[in-house]
Amino acid sequence: MLLLSLLACPAEPVDAADTTPPPLSAALLDQIDPHRIKAHVDTLADDTLGGRIPGSAGSQSAQDYILEEMASIGLQPLGLDESYTYAYKNSPAANSWMVSSDGTVVPHQTSEGVDLIGLIPGNDPVLAEEYMVVIAHYDHLGVTEDGAVYNGAFDNAAAVGMALEMARVFIDNGVSMQRSLVFLFTDDEEFGLRGAEAWIRDPTVPQESVVFGVSVDPTGRRNLPDFDPIVLIGLERAPALSAVWQEAARFVDAPVFRINRDVIPIFASDQDPFFEEDTPALWFTNIGFSFYHTTEDTPETIDYRMVLQNAELLSHALALIGNSDERYDYIGPAEPDGDTAREALRLLDALLESDYPNTSDAEMANFYREELEAVVDADSHDALSTSTEAFYTGALYFLLFDLPVKYPGEVPPPWPEGW
Repeated sequence: MLLLSLLACPAEPVDAADTTPPPLSAALLDQIDPHRIKAHVDTLADDTLGGRIPGSAGSQSAQDYILEEMASIGLQPLGLDESYTYAYKNSPAANSWMVSSDGTVVPHQTSEGVDLIGLIPGNDPVLAEEYMVVIAHYDHLGVTEDGAVYNGAFDNAAAVGMALEMARVFIDNGVSMQRSLVFLFTDDEEFGLRGAEAWIRDPTVPQESVVFGVSVDPTGRRNLPDFDPIVLIGLERAPALSAVWQEAARFVDAPVFRINRDVIPIFASDQDPFFEEDTPALWFTNIGFSFYHTTEDTPETIDYRMVLQNAELLSHALALIGNSDERYDYIGPAEPDGDTAREALRLLDALLESDYPNTSDAEMANFYREELEAVVDADSHDALSTSTEAFYTGALYFLLFDLPVKYPGEVPPPWPEGW
């Protein structure tokens, strides 16, 4: 991944008087097995895969593993030539290293990226020709020049494992929606989103039939040991789609926040190429960046309680969208405004309920609150004491790096209760 900033809006809690059943049953979602997800993460983020950098032997091993799982699960091929694979041209990344086939560390070498694509067909004669796309990149950063491995468990093996397990549970239980569901495991996310870009520009389904894409990246770490937000980025670009995700969030016991894509000045993920093609999309992430893009991002750091929450929310949203005939107009970027700041305040308020920030960290959070309150009062980001970009960049680093690095919590995190 390349990742996030600020702009939160917690989902409304389920009204006790509301008897609307959730889109999917608890009995079904309880079959999503953290042990199986952990087995995927342990394999994909193992040292022997050398950080899964495109073109490496480790990348090929990751591909082989995912392909075997896709076939075993029963996903239908949706790549090129009736296969699961979708190859495209790429080029080496500067200042990056890989483990060669003979085990030596060499500068990054590659000429081709490979996406892996599987399908659960829809069950409606008409709507089955429309496609929802769950995206999880399987590549990572390779190794250091000295051969230390960037394992990439949080970024992004956990999302790959979660997607594979969701697909298994859906297929094993005969769960299909009216619309078709695509699982797109992309290569080259870390080096310019090239795998997602290649597919959405020349997809293996008609481009106009793609209803939306969701990039799950990265996932499986809490922001603080007692604060576990799910963050949805970019929904302001498709307001009707945003409403559906808010409805899905009512059925999960997790804090869910929305973030405006345009207050994130530096990070990116695989939803962005979809935006460039005027296709509705969102970025689904967790903001526990304690070990992000370091050699410490190893399998034992993953919090499977969060992964299960993510799978539950994503499953409910897919069921709502997959069984609807609504199309979600893409309206493009939305300038940060008073509502942007107002919703960001809610995220900071939730964070300040944590027991972990010390006095100086709480003071910093309150500084950001005061700045945002000024924006809300003026209904303009001109009220900030600095530029909008500088403000949100500072808030970004405070939320994503300063706090999680200072308060990483237990490693390994507690195992999900009851498992």
